[in-house]
Amino acid sequence: MILQSAFHYYSHIILMIISIYPLLLACAKDLTIAKPGCVSTCGNVDIAYPFGMNDSNCYAHKFFEIECKYHKPYLASFNLEVTQIYVNVSTVEIKNPIYYSCQSKNAFINLTGSPYVYSQEYDKFMAIGCNKLGFLRSNGSKVGGCVSICDGDEAVGKVEFGNDGCHGRYCCETSLPMHVWEYNATIRDIIIGDGSESNTCSYAMIVSDAWLHSYGLGIQKLSNVENMIDVPAVLEWEIRYDMGINSTLSPSRACCDASSLTSPSNTSSGFRCRCLDGYDGNPYIRGGCNAVASGKESGSKWAIVDEKI
Repeated sequence: MILQSAFHYYSHIILMIISIYPLLLACAKDLTIAKPGCVSTCGNVDIAYPFGMNDSNCYAHKFFEIECKYHKPYLASFNLEVTQIYVNVSTVEIKNPIYYSCQSKNAFINLTGSPYVYSQEYDKFMAIGCNKLGFLRSNGSKVGGCVSICDGDEAVGKVEFGNDGCHGRYCCETSLPMHVWEYNATIRDIIIGDGSESNTCSYAMIVSDAWLHSYGLGIQKLSNVENMIDVPAVLEWEIRYDMGINSTLSPSRACCDASSLTSPSNTSSGFRCRCLDGYDGNPYIRGGCNAVASGKESGSKWAIVDEKI
């Protein structure tokens, strides 16, 4: 009787393992994000091709090289910390430094000549201060700005911001133009009624719109901006034609579209790839686009490969 009970018990376990085995295989295939033999994580961040680390065969171009330092990934060309890589929409989230008017160290990032721009769709330019005019300079000229006013000369670090955004009182925000390769923020005083200037510290930044407005959490955190050094921001990227990387399309799984992301004249400068509807994953690697919620076994079709593959 004991042997029979044990037989039934282990039989159920074996059947359970057999029944979930296809799901385990599917999950394993979904994790195909890097080229074979390449490290695909740094700390808690997935490093998906065309990004890569350590070996030049693991990334598509030097601008996509990731340096893993103390379990944190950085864009090696700019020493910018990366917090997320979203290959299916060709974006990367970084920690973007905050500009402080009361510190001599300036926050300046120059992406000129690279496949990256600050995202017009996903970012905002923001200024925080009392009677201040915040400017964003890029490509040698002023490309955006906003005004932040308040009563008297209040310390912004003690202000509780609302959850509905920054509309000109204590803080302001504005959209980015296209083709922002440089992050170079400046703050100017607005002369108030008695002719005096504000002497409180003020701040400016390019910041992720999703972080800023998601449930108001970002806005609330900025009440403590005087103790912050960076905020999340989103860079968009493309595979530039001058990188010499070939694309091979798999129409049933992924497609690549011409892009003018880094072209100031809005002519085609490269391409960006995505998985087609019904598929998800990495369109830049072999077998990267897998069926979503499908019982069919995923094949090894792919969208784009480096010539070195």
